[in-house]
Amino acid sequence: MSDLGERPHVGLARRCEDAASGLHNFRDQLPGHATRITASIGKLFSISSQLLEVDNAQGDRRYAASFHLIRGDWDLLRPSLKYTLNSIFDAFAKTQTQSYQAVWEGLSRLMDREEGIDLLPRLEWYQEFLDAQFAIVTDRPAKDMRELRRVLVQLIERQEDTQRRTRRSSADISGRLCIVLKRYRSLAADLRACSINDPETKSRPSPTCADDISKVS
Repeated sequence: MSDLGERPHVGLARRCEDAASGLHNFRDQLPGHATRITASIGKLFSISSQLLEVDNAQGDRRYAASFHLIRGDWDLLRPSLKYTLNSIFDAFAKTQTQSYQAVWEGLSRLMDREEGIDLLPRLEWYQEFLDAQFAIVTDRPAKDMRELRRVLVQLIERQEDTQRRTRRSSADISGRLCIVLKRYRSLAADLRACSINDPETKSRPSPTCADDISKVS
C-alpha cells in the first residue's frame, strides 16, 4: 500500500539533505574523488528540492487529482531511494572504524559492481524520474517512463538482493556468536563447580570468550 498521502516526500527530502551534508566530510578527506563527490552532493540537494516540489503540488488543488497517475511510479522510486540513502548513512557510520578511502571504495563497489549503478549516475536517474513524475502531475509533456521504470526495477531487484545477503550474513554471525557464548558459559560453569571442590582453582584466571568472539566476523 502506498504512503503517498502521508507526505513521505518531505521525510525523504530531509534525508537527502542529511546525506548531502555528510558527504562533505568525504569530499574533504578524499581530494582525488572530490569532483564526483561534489556532483553527488549537488544531485542530492536537487532531489530534495524535487521531492518538496512534488509535495507542494500534491497540496495544490490544480494538481492533487492527478497524483493517482504517478502512484505506481512513486512506489518504485521510494524504496530504491531509501535503500540508497541507507547505504550512504551506513558508510558514514563505518568511518568510525575504517579510513574514508576504504569506506568510499566499499560504497562504490557495492553500488557499481553489486547493484549495477554507481552513486552519481544513480542520483541522475532519480532526478530524471522525479522530473517525469512532476511533469505528469502538472500536465506537461513528460519523458517516456518505460526506460526509467525498467532501470529502476532492475536496480531495486539488486538492492533487495543486497539486503537479503546482509540479513543472512548478520544471522550467521549472530548464530556463531551464540555458540561461542554458550561455550563460554559452559566453561565458566565448569570452573565454578571445580572451585567448590578444589580451593586451588580459585586463584586461577577466569575463562574469557574475547578471543573466540573476535573470530566471529
